[in-house]
Amino acid sequence: CPICFDAWSNSGAHRLSSLSCGHLFGRSCIERWLKAKGGSDKCPQCNAPAKKKDIRNIYAKALKTIDTAEKDRALADLEKERVQRQKAEQGEARALLQYQLVKAECERIKSQLHQYELQLARYNISMTHGQSSSQLLTSNKTYVMQRSFQVAAGGARVMAFDEHHALLVVSKPSPNQLFPGYGVVKVSSLDVKHSEFVRIHQKPIRDACFSCQGDGLLLTAGMDKTIQITSMLSNTVVQTYTTPVPVWSCAWDQSDTNYMYCGLQNGSCLIFDVRNTSTSLKSLKNETASSCPVVSLAHILPSQTSKLRPGGILVGKLEGACFWESTFGVDYLPHLLTLPEGSCTALSFESQSRKCMFSLRPSKNSPNTRHVVKNDPNGTNTTDASTTGSSLCTCNALVQCTGGPIQKLLSRPALFPHPDDGNRLLVAAPDEASKSTLIWDGNVAKRTQKLPDQGEPVLDVKPFAVNGSQFLTTITEQKLNIYKWQ
Repeated sequence: CPICFDAWSNSGAHRLSSLSCGHLFGRSCIERWLKAKGGSDKCPQCNAPAKKKDIRNIYAKALKTIDTAEKDRALADLEKERVQRQKAEQGEARALLQYQLVKAECERIKSQLHQYELQLARYNISMTHGQSSSQLLTSNKTYVMQRSFQVAAGGARVMAFDEHHALLVVSKPSPNQLFPGYGVVKVSSLDVKHSEFVRIHQKPIRDACFSCQGDGLLLTAGMDKTIQITSMLSNTVVQTYTTPVPVWSCAWDQSDTNYMYCGLQNGSCLIFDVRNTSTSLKSLKNETASSCPVVSLAHILPSQTSKLRPGGILVGKLEGACFWESTFGVDYLPHLLTLPEGSCTALSFESQSRKCMFSLRPSKNSPNTRHVVKNDPNGTNTTDASTTGSSLCTCNALVQCTGGPIQKLLSRPALFPHPDDGNRLLVAAPDEASKSTLIWDGNVAKRTQKLPDQGEPVLDVKPFAVNGSQFLTTITEQKLNIYKWQ
């Protein structure tokens, strides 16, 4: 008893009793304590208000208390150690990524130095044979403006291109005030003078993509908590799915277009089957990852040459990225991807070279926007997914293209094959600081071109080919610009 320091009993005047606060006393002692205070006082141990009527007898044949303080302290230390180890693993992964970027930059400089040495050698040979150096240097092709015209009074956002019908679509608000909403304007790449508006959503469209089967089906993600499948051949919505929160991104399955994927504002991804018209098949969400919106996603087919390069869904969020590896049917295994510091604003995947690109906003240690080109995720896990629920997946950085110091908008860059060399890549990304589009050689991170200033920020970039000619389109909130490779 904390009042008299004598042992409790399970009967009699000094039997074990408690107050409403939970502290234990001998009954006779606590009665005397409260009576001495006029029948209303506080608990001797915690000063909680107490009265005589609050006394309760504790009925127990024997009372034994086990001291778990050491155990609780050990568990707390273990949890602290686990958190520190996780931070150390993440720091190690970031350091490895930084090393890969520095190594790639060194390789780029070596390659560039070798090219300069070859040019110098050719120049010396030409001077020896009486040739001018200008005869040996061939002019490089660039993107040249072909046409620029207004597609919206404001609110244009994303583009999609159907290579089977040479059709370009641009999302925009409805031009008819009697029928408000959002949809796409169809622009024929063969005749840009012809355009037609198709109303699809009630709220702005965040993403759009065409089916690869050539059936003219357009998948759109809207802020009205729906994804829609629209036939661009008949200009009608053929299927609508409702989601619990606004949809930020969408993608078709590249092997079976019965399946579709969408990224939600709460950080999860939904899988749909067009044969199931009522609801989604599965929801993918890594509980250990952030709940930031899924800004971009892409479906990756498994490699035909290596079992270590599986297929799945590549997901880019405002805070981090992950790869959902397809294991069997609609079962997926999550892998965390390590990115440099900064918010991820977009991702782009190039299927021929199996390269992916993540765009990052400026951060405290990196004052400029960055577009990091990486290999596709492979199947080498660094932690046990069965115990942690996710695993770090190797996704080596190759080059880093550096842009301007401003990126407030979620603009969409593009990673695509070089028009004249399928073994090389080009990176085209909007630059808010200069209100233009910057183009880099994606193999060596060398900037090759800067498209003209458009007077307002560029929001989306889309390359496409028509009749053997290569084009690049960019949009602002009002204008569509078409450039030709020549």
